[in-house]
Amino acid sequence: MKNKEQEEVIPGLHKLRRDVKEMLEDIIESMAMSVTVNQVILAIFEEEDGELERRKLVNFFIRRVPEPHLINIVFRVVHTAWMLFPHGRLGGRAPVEFTTIEED
Repeated sequence: MKNKEQEEVIPGLHKLRRDVKEMLEDIIESMAMSVTVNQVILAIFEEEDGELERRKLVNFFIRRVPEPHLINIVFRVVHTAWMLFPHGRLGGRAPVEFTTIEED
């Protein structure tokens, strides 16, 4: 039920997560990395130090980018994953779920 409620509060959250997961899979495969998308999602969930661990995760990917022009793309995908996937220390919610948009 929680996922249905989240979907209503943040329209398209499930699809966004699925799209980012696919992008991560493409990045991991294209760079022949020895990590899985599920391991990345688990690392996000288990993070304990917020910003420091986000930077470590981003650097883990950036250091492996074969061509400089791809760095920005990889950064954006990893950062988006960090914002969209649940974090244990946030009660199983993603940072994006704490943002609000005020309507007139």
